[in-house]
Formats: sequence, C-alpha cells, structure tokens
Amino acid sequence: MQRYRAGDDEQDIAYALADLRKLPTELRRRAKVLRNLPKDVCPASKVSAAPARMKPGSTQERPA
Repeated sequence: MQRYRAGDDEQDIAYALADLRKLPTELRRRAKVLRNLPKDVCPASKVSAAPARMKPGSTQERPA
C-alpha cells in the first residue's frame, strides 16, 4: 500500500480513494499480527521499538 500521488485530478483522487478503501483490511491484518505475537515480545498487544524492529513473519529482531 505504499503508493504516492500528488494532485487534484480525477485520476489522483481515484487513486487515493482506492488506497483508502484498502485501509480497513490492512489495519485488521496488522492487529491480527500484533495479537499473535508472544506476550514476552509484545505485552498487552502494545507496539514498542522491539516489535517494530522485527522481520516480517518472525519473532526475531532485524539487525540495527
């Protein structure tokens, strides 16, 4: 969902609307990922620096 547009043409607005329509699905996906993390990694399903540094699909941090 990392698409970028600028402007107020009909195409630009349609592009933005398409991305906004996908947003609820992406937010639900992210919430599910957080809920499924181990409690020692993500207590109370709160995001901190450690979970944010993790590789996608892993419980191990990426190198800094």
